[in-house]
Amino acid sequence: MLAGEPRGCWRAVFEPAILHLYVEFAPSNKADWMSIDDFLARVPRDELHKQALERLMERIARAFSSS
Repeated sequence: MLAGEPRGCWRAVFEPAILHLYVEFAPSNKADWMSIDDFLARVPRDELHKQALERLMERIARAFSSS
């Protein structure tokens, strides 16, 4: 989970069988997903979206610095 609140959460999802990585906002009723490219290029729509973007960038930076 990248960021969450009672109405739903942002999370990064990796599907290893098809090597697909995407980000989704998953409320209790339905998931709304977008590609990593779209997620990184989009202006955050609210504070939760901004928090999710910051956490994803932290994870990406950590992955590059540990290799």
